[in-house]
Amino acid sequence: MKEDPLHANLTRTEWNEIFHLTDQLFNHVLTTFKEQYAITRHEQEICCLVKWNFSRKEQLAVFNNTSEALTKSKNRLKKKFQLDEKSDLDTFIRLF
Repeated sequence: MKEDPLHANLTRTEWNEIFHLTDQLFNHVLTTFKEQYAITRHEQEICCLVKWNFSRKEQLAVFNNTSEALTKSKNRLKKKFQLDEKSDLDTFIRLF
């Protein structure tokens, strides 16, 4: 997926496998986020890509979305995590 994010178009089943693998490798981070912050499926997808160190450009390609749409999604996620404006969402997710 990282090699060719433009052609990722992952199915729901493939995302579920990525969620499971991410949880296994990163100390159940997605489960924790769902339980503590009630993140949505799309927010889980964002967290996965951030955890796997996808660049913003790669994230945009995977989601086939505009920069503005990704920014809005990340801002909503930042609010759920109760981060202030100066906090970096990607750093928070990577270090969690």
